[in-house]
Amino acid sequence: MTPHPKDPRFIIHDVPAYASKQMKNFYDEFLKIQENAKNGKWQGITNDNFIFEYSTYDRNAKIIFKYTDKNEHTHKITASLFQDAVSSACWFSYILKADNFAPTVKSVQSYAECLMLK
Repeated sequence: MTPHPKDPRFIIHDVPAYASKQMKNFYDEFLKIQENAKNGKWQGITNDNFIFEYSTYDRNAKIIFKYTDKNEHTHKITASLFQDAVSSACWFSYILKADNFAPTVKSVQSYAECLMLK
């Protein structure tokens, strides 16, 4: 049976020495984000809101930002770096979880969607 790349046995929270240059740059960006959070650049955001995951199985990585706002809506932004021997690609995803909207609310537009539409 083929192991799953997201199995906790394969996940580490830094980059190994054998990682590609792109992966090391990706991790450097994570460290910059951590530094900004530590210095209070974003109100209400701390280092605990960010996670770096590197899979030693498939050598792909993610920077995950998770935040619950004052309305108890959970926002999750993931930047994923996928690479193989030939190329690399970076993907972003945004997930909004909110189960507590008033019954009169017919639709929800997240701030990220608002920015994309502008």
